[in-house]
Amino acid sequence: MLEPVRGGSSEGPATPRVSVVMAVCDGERFVAEAIESLRSQTLRDFELIVVDDGSTDSTPRIVAALAAEDDRILLQVRPHLGYPAALNAGWQAARGEYVGILDADDLAEPARLERQLHHLKRNPEVGVVGGALLLVTADGRPFYIAAYPVSPAEAREALKSRSPLGHTAALARRSVLEEVGGYRTMFPLAEDYDLWLRISARYAVANLPDIVGRYRIHGGNGSIVGIRQQAESMAAARAEAAGARPDDTEIAQAEVELALWWAQIAARAGDGWRQVEKGAWQLAGAASRRTTDPAGTRARIARARARLDTQLGRRTRVLARRLVQDLKLQGEGLRS
Repeated sequence: MLEPVRGGSSEGPATPRVSVVMAVCDGERFVAEAIESLRSQTLRDFELIVVDDGSTDSTPRIVAALAAEDDRILLQVRPHLGYPAALNAGWQAARGEYVGILDADDLAEPARLERQLHHLKRNPEVGVVGGALLLVTADGRPFYIAAYPVSPAEAREALKSRSPLGHTAALARRSVLEEVGGYRTMFPLAEDYDLWLRISARYAVANLPDIVGRYRIHGGNGSIVGIRQQAESMAAARAEAAGARPDDTEIAQAEVELALWWAQIAARAGDGWRQVEKGAWQLAGAASRRTTDPAGTRARIARARARLDTQLGRRTRVLARRLVQDLKLQGEGLRS
């Protein structure tokens, strides 16, 4: 977890140093807890801009009540136009020199903003910084740490196949968002990945090694349809950045990467996620047939599943069967 940086500001001037944007639609279940995690920050010099994107539940009333208690909280209520448009409305209204993101179902560790601001001030070549995330269930039970590449070189390499930053934990320079034009709507569920690609063409991106937030896994994320759409959007964004068009093998590889991530996360999340895990393994297997190296990809999936079984102490018989399958697939890969 994060420890405060000594000498951090306790109260800010009329113009805040940091603006945090929270785009939310029908988030009444978690939004108050997310906002409270920001009110508990060691850095006091910030504003929170909550953009309500057409909620039909009590989200606007909850946020308005909290704003009445804390003048750092600003609420925008607008018709539903989608997540990227809501994010753009938020950061464009921001007064701070730095813009942070926190989703309405997630939590920020108390020293997150202070430590990230400290990093950006010490590293002017970095355009955006994130950090590790503690994954928690809907009721807040922690079960996994999602680590991201720390150095700019590692983050740039990771960008070739996956997102190098957890969006809900990002802090960017406002000038950088202005320079690249903010979020775009043509890459559904991958608007953050598209943003990192465009920022990384001009600036370094990096992560703190510390846990800076808690990413909540619940019924609203991890669907198979969502994985497919996100994979298509990531492949399209990557192709556009390279001045090319995505082909089916690139989309298939993106599906494999995302499906493997979700299968392993769902397995660790508990019994309520068994169907998501099963569907993700099936999607990874189906997508492997469309990659440039089907046998090698299937062998990789089998290895990942066998390792997971070992880590979770699953039944020996199941593990043995998967290890045999792994060896068989490796043999097929050598012969091909």
